Amino acid sequence: MKILCVGQAIGDLYLHPVNPDVFDGKLHILDGIPIYGGGDANNASIDLAKIGEETALATAIGADVFGMQILKLLEEAGVETKFVRQRTDMGTSVHVIFLGTDGNRGNGYLHGTGDCVSREDIPNEAIDWADHVHMVSVLSQPVLDGEGVTSIMRYAKEHGKTTSMDLQYDVNMSPPEVALEKVRSALPYCDVFLPSISEVEAISGGITDPLELKAFFSGYGLKVFGCKLGAKGVYLTDFTQDVFLPSLYQGIPVDSLGAGDAFCSGFIAAYKRGFSLEGCGLIGSAASAKICGEIGCNAGMRPFDELVAYAKELGYDPK
Repeated sequence: MKILCVGQAIGDLYLHPVNPDVFDGKLHILDGIPIYGGGDANNASIDLAKIGEETALATAIGADVFGMQILKLLEEAGVETKFVRQRTDMGTSVHVIFLGTDGNRGNGYLHGTGDCVSREDIPNEAIDWADHVHMVSVLSQPVLDGEGVTSIMRYAKEHGKTTSMDLQYDVNMSPPEVALEKVRSALPYCDVFLPSISEVEAISGGITDPLELKAFFSGYGLKVFGCKLGAKGVYLTDFTQDVFLPSLYQGIPVDSLGAGDAFCSGFIAAYKRGFSLEGCGLIGSAASAKICGEIGCNAGMRPFDELVAYAKELGYDPK
């Protein structure tokens, strides 16, 4: 099975450990300044490749040091990069993560290609290559959101692909009612929709009850709707059964960045293997837990069989 991930790829620059008194005039020594690949689509493509899927990424990056590092990490993970477009008109978007000695985390962001991915950056050839199209970063890509995303999903369904979609909602980019309309146009072409609870709460007018959200999204032809509930776990439905699963991570996360992308990747891998709804959710939760245990959006990801084994160690039997 070939899976195409579509959306953002950005550079993640980690500074750690950062003393809360960093502006006290003293010299503070860092353990490292690693540059990882980040962005939802980049994360998902690497996760899926590490899980064991044949995966490609369609996106745009800059022709700079951050773009080159993203390409290097993708290739090392085994992701097909022929649909990654390097643009010379702007630099790669960069997310700076400050990991504090007190356990807190700060964030900084540099705008760039991650905010400007367009339909022209996503050739139909990429969609033709795939069996499944995973559309991510929706509502954080002002150029692509709306008709661009809908066009990709429509083309995929018209050409016999299965599809999935995740959100990354920023209210500063679209007010809730506008954001909902952008998502609404793509939903009829989506098989699996797996946003986070905070995102669907915002665009649904404040609905927080998963069963009410099920009703809200029931008329779009989705095969699966789910919402990630953070530390509380996940809710999933195929509109005939309702599944609530707890988080499989135990303890305080080392770094939760990328956990939602990991859940979607694990879920998709199990879904395409024919696992039950609960089984898909358990594999997704196992993938998310593995990410939370290490620094970096993809560092903790494991092959599919190891995710199954991890869930079984915790007393669950994905099938």
